[in-house]
Amino acid sequence: LFRFFLQLVSSVSFLFLYRSIRRFELLLGSTLRFKVFVYFLEVRSYLLHLLLDLRLSVRSRFRLFVSRLERS
Repeated sequence: LFRFFLQLVSSVSFLFLYRSIRRFELLLGSTLRFKVFVYFLEVRSYLLHLLLDLRLSVRSRFRLFVSRLERS
């Protein structure tokens, strides 16, 4: 489920990026396209790290909850 979510996020953001790049390309030039692409890659990696951190924290909280249940 989590991998599916990651793939969905990356594909949707990639489609959005491609359309926005096309618009920018019509307005300005290819140098801006490269800058936007680099910026997109940075944002995407940041979001993926954020999602991984979130997943790890949820998992650790769940383990803590289970251990408390076992004690009582």
